[in-house]
Amino acid sequence: MKPKSLLLKIKYELVIFAALLAQMAVRINWKQPVPVNYLTFYLLDFKVGFISRGLIGSFVDLLTNKATEKWLTGFILLTFAAVYFILALLLGKLIRSADAGMRNSLIFLTALALFTCFTGRVLLNNIGLMDIYWFLFALLAMVCVRNKYARWLVPLLCFMGLAAHYGFAMTFLPFIFVLLIVETVNGKYKISSIIPAVVSFLISVCSAVYFTLFANGFLNFDSEGTYKYLSAKADFPVWRYYVDAYLYYADANSGKKLGLSDYLAILREAASQSLSATHLISTLMLLLPMIILFFLVWKNAFKLGKNKAEKFIFLLCMALPLPVLPSFVFSTDAPRFLGEILIVQFMTLFYLAYVKNAALLASLKKAENFFRKYPMLLILLFILSLSAFFFK
Repeated sequence: MKPKSLLLKIKYELVIFAALLAQMAVRINWKQPVPVNYLTFYLLDFKVGFISRGLIGSFVDLLTNKATEKWLTGFILLTFAAVYFILALLLGKLIRSADAGMRNSLIFLTALALFTCFTGRVLLNNIGLMDIYWFLFALLAMVCVRNKYARWLVPLLCFMGLAAHYGFAMTFLPFIFVLLIVETVNGKYKISSIIPAVVSFLISVCSAVYFTLFANGFLNFDSEGTYKYLSAKADFPVWRYYVDAYLYYADANSGKKLGLSDYLAILREAASQSLSATHLISTLMLLLPMIILFFLVWKNAFKLGKNKAEKFIFLLCMALPLPVLPSFVFSTDAPRFLGEILIVQFMTLFYLAYVKNAALLASLKKAENFFRKYPMLLILLFILSLSAFFFK
């Protein structure tokens, strides 16, 4: 194939990948790309105990014996570039495979998904956290679920997401369950679709319960021992608060063991400080057009569903934000989880568009016709989505 023909064939992938890298280049603070405290997350491995948050650190431990600040920063930046490359391939294939009448709508939705404040940019705004790996495992699950052999990797990817951080259970895991249900229904309830779905569900539930409730009770070191172990692996200061509070549920200053009620009270207080009522209301007002758009797309698709199983899938699509809502009460990262609600909505919509779900495509066409009739509302949707100002 001639170079020009090849470039034309992958033009969508090239544009998307270039745009993502450009966004990364302008959004990152290159004097300190990753907050030093966040680098501690990449030191924790399964030698400390078989715990959530240990997977990525175990992988890092296989690659290097001495995780320097420079090395870890490079590792994280390369991870983002790799994930962006995979994302560009998938979105390019989605746009290219779409019918001509639907292609412009998908291009617009892709731009909306990648560049508004509370969608693709939320990962960059939290660079150094584990979210990029959750997103990676979800992308890989989306690829694997369509193949009858690769589908058996989905249970492993569910486990890996939870082993990276149990927050995966509230954000991307429900999305993977919806994909498994979609493929089971599309596959007419064949055993080859049902068994991987059931295994994924059982492994996910067992892993989530273990990592959330029991894992921290089986640590191999005490707090001081863990701190010394992690410090020996790094050339930067280990974040002691993370070690004490998140691994041992102890007060970082006094070392006193915290009960569950004390720990939840601290999380609630921190959560209230991380997201003021003014910021929350202002942000939701700016994002309201996008939220309404998703609601109407799912509602119309539900009405157009050809049977009860398909209608149930669209109800699940509407309900995907629900597992994330407790994070707004018990997490210090409410803006981050708000972004992941929208990321999951876009991923679900794109997947159903790729498999050419007739009800979803008809619903999107209805939305497109509406915006063609009222183009100023389309411009307003894009401007308001870009203007969500919580991340400065």
